[in-house]
Amino acid sequence: MKQMVWVAGAAVLLTGCGLGMNNGRQIPKEGVAAAIQVNLPKASQEAQVVATVYKDGVAQPLVGGDVIQARTAQSLSTLRAEKNLDGHYQGVLAVDHADTPIDVAVNYDDKASSEQRWFASDTLTVSPGPGSLVGYEVTGMRLPPEIYLSAPMANTVYRDMSDTVELHWDPLALGHQVRLTAAVSCVAAGLPFSYGLSFDLGKETDTTTGSYSLRMNKLVTAVPVVVALRKVLDYLSLYASQQMLGQGNFLAILGSLPKSDNEINKCDVDLTLIREQENTLPPAFSGGYAITSRSDTVRVQYVQQ
Repeated sequence: MKQMVWVAGAAVLLTGCGLGMNNGRQIPKEGVAAAIQVNLPKASQEAQVVATVYKDGVAQPLVGGDVIQARTAQSLSTLRAEKNLDGHYQGVLAVDHADTPIDVAVNYDDKASSEQRWFASDTLTVSPGPGSLVGYEVTGMRLPPEIYLSAPMANTVYRDMSDTVELHWDPLALGHQVRLTAAVSCVAAGLPFSYGLSFDLGKETDTTTGSYSLRMNKLVTAVPVVVALRKVLDYLSLYASQQMLGQGNFLAILGSLPKSDNEINKCDVDLTLIREQENTLPPAFSGGYAITSRSDTVRVQYVQQ
C-alpha cells in the first residue's frame, strides 16, 4: 500500500514536467500527452472532470479560443483553468446515465477567442485561429461499476489515536484499481489546519475481500510525510475528491501544524473510496492516461478524549 500526502497548491501538483508517474502511468518528455480523470460520486448526476494536456512533458495553457471540453451525447462542459495559464483544467459534467460514453477534447471556440483578445476589437479583428492542440481527444470513456462504502457509518466518532477505522465495500474481481483519499480538517489549540492523504489499495481480484483497516493515527497526524510531488502524479484522485466536496483546499497543508498529536483536539475526516478504470488513449497521444472512476464518501470524526 502506498500513502501520499499533498503539501502544495494544485498548480504545483499538476506540473508533471515529464517526470510524472503513478503506478506505471507516465507523462513522456516528447510528444503530446494527456492526464485526465472523470469521477462520478455515488447518487450524483454530476461528474468532476480534471484534465491537462502536455507537450514535450510540459503542461500546456490554452489561449485564444482553444478550450478543453468534456461531453456526453446530452451535455457539454467547458473546463476552466484552476489558475490562469497554468495548463490545468477542471469542471463539472452532467451525466444522466452512468453507462453513457464520455469524451474529453481540445476544441476551438470562436466566441471564446473574441472574449480573450488582448487588443481592442474595433482596431483589429483578426482571430488567431485554432492552436496545434485542437483536435486531440479521448472518446468513448466508460465509467466503472459503482462502489459503496458499507462501513464506517457516517459521523462515527473515534476518541483515541490507536482506534482502528474499518472500511468495507462490495469488491468486484474485474481488475479495477481502488484508492482511498482522506480530506482532513483539524483544530489544535484552537487553531485550524487541513491536509489531504491518498492511499493506494491495489487492484480488485478474485481474492479481494472488500475490506481495509488503518489506525486513526494514519489519518490524523501532526507530522504528515512529505513526498516528491513533481515525481508523483497521484494527485488526480484527491483533486477530484476536493472538487466533489466543494470545500477547502486539501491539496495543500493550510494553517500551522501542531508540534505533536497530543495537541490535536478535533478533526473531521472525509473518507472517499474510489474505484478507477483505465481508458485507452488514441495513437495520436504519445502517452499519459485517462481514468474514469466512481466514488463514495463518508465523514467520520476524531475527538480527543
